[in-house]
Amino acid sequence: MNILIVAGYYPPNAPSAATRVNKLSRYLLDQGHTVRVLSIRGLPFPAILPPEIPESHITYTDYIDVKNLPDRVLAPLMGKGSAKSPESGTPGDAGAVVPADTPAATGGAKAAVKKLLRPLRDLYLDLVTWPDSQIGWLPAGTRAGLELIARNRPDVIYASAPPHSSLLLARRLSRKTGVPWAAEMRDLWTGHPYYAAPPWRRWLEKRHDRRVMSGADAIVTVTEPWYRQLRDTYGKPTALIMNGFDPKDFPAEQAEQTDGPETLSIVYTGALYEEKRDPEPLFAAMARMGETSKAVKVRFYGPDLAYAQALADRYGLQGNVELNAPIPYDQAVMVQRRADILLLLRWDNPGERTVIAGKLFEYFGARRPILSVGCEEGVVADMIRDRGAGIVTREPDVIAAQLEKWIAQKASAGTIAPLPMQVREGMSRADQFAQLEMFLSEHFAGQRG
Repeated sequence: MNILIVAGYYPPNAPSAATRVNKLSRYLLDQGHTVRVLSIRGLPFPAILPPEIPESHITYTDYIDVKNLPDRVLAPLMGKGSAKSPESGTPGDAGAVVPADTPAATGGAKAAVKKLLRPLRDLYLDLVTWPDSQIGWLPAGTRAGLELIARNRPDVIYASAPPHSSLLLARRLSRKTGVPWAAEMRDLWTGHPYYAAPPWRRWLEKRHDRRVMSGADAIVTVTEPWYRQLRDTYGKPTALIMNGFDPKDFPAEQAEQTDGPETLSIVYTGALYEEKRDPEPLFAAMARMGETSKAVKVRFYGPDLAYAQALADRYGLQGNVELNAPIPYDQAVMVQRRADILLLLRWDNPGERTVIAGKLFEYFGARRPILSVGCEEGVVADMIRDRGAGIVTREPDVIAAQLEKWIAQKASAGTIAPLPMQVREGMSRADQFAQLEMFLSEHFAGQRG
């Protein structure tokens, strides 16, 4: 097949969520398909993830930063921070708060101006970031996409979201060229439990969401509840293709653990979302363990970890918590493989029951026991329990008791034993992408005529 992938997030400057589309493009290319990727150049993400296909297969375009105008106009008045940076349907939407020591936060006239202008800036962002702040990609993306299609017409345009602006671009290209398109919903749009917007925007954007998705020729998503919801809502050919791990990144042989028998190493890779994906129950458990807690070392690798630092200070765990900036993907994989325990944080909310963080599959690949903190129900909880991959709890006392068991086990055996190989059966990227390949072939092969 000839496949044009439209992905607003694609390495190198992309969040870790772009791992899926990065691996998918390589898998399809390895299977002999013609693959081209259309994405955005220079997004403000660290280059922690290298592309896995040759650059000749990737077309990057510039984009208009629609958030930039108020930043340029208001920055001298509001200081260096900004009120918010909404990304519909994407966790962690809140931006930086204006630092207390900037001129705009030092009282007087500037403080009054800041108080007045911040709501105006928020309103501007709510009005123009539809469906997300990558919407400024559409003009350049449309031109580049039409050129790619004119040179070598694909069987299908495959749009991976978020950002959900990828869907708008794919729909536009499809309508202009007649090439069918498929929508991959790694996260739902307005239906995502982390979606946050004013009521007026929520009402309007839900209509927009439905109109765009109704135009797709097929839909792909990553969890069973979302699969049923999208299939029943739109009546389109729909496929459940979960995330996975790459055995090349997670070989069967175990890596040497980072710490000796006197230390229990717990690792978390990714972002924290205050009062959602929140380590507080773990810290509360450690605080109850007294001197025993000194054997526990919790290492975080991710952006904006000030909240974890504040929690560590509150619970007197400064010596137990290590905060690290985001690291390249291959290093993050090795950190996971060398840990004793892998920490999974889940929002203690019914909406979280349908969400599966991509890192869960990496954790399965690493075969290290999982400590899942937060929501005790839903697809993730069931997967961990059914596979015997760890414990799922929101209760500090339960966490403390389990930590003490692991500490004793490591002190006695010198190591925490790896999980059995069965825990990762069926969870590889290839297992999942093979199903996607069949789905695309069934519905789109030969569409070029």
